[in-house]
Amino acid sequence: PKSGLLVDEVDSNAARAGMKRGDLLTSIDGRAVAGVADFDRAVATLKEGKPVMLKVRRGTTEQSIKLKP
Repeated sequence: PKSGLLVDEVDSNAARAGMKRGDLLTSIDGRAVAGVADFDRAVATLKEGKPVMLKVRRGTTEQSIKLKP
């Protein structure tokens, strides 16, 4: 199975973009996310006010989700 970070909580912005509790977050703006440390590093590089591309795995399906500020 692919590694990633299990999504436990989804804020309203992420929910509107299509993210759901139980998704497996695998990348943020092209940076692989295998755990909390990767997540923290990827988030630290984000620019405020810019859209963010997320890749998530839901079951056997991989999806791209664009989060807008």
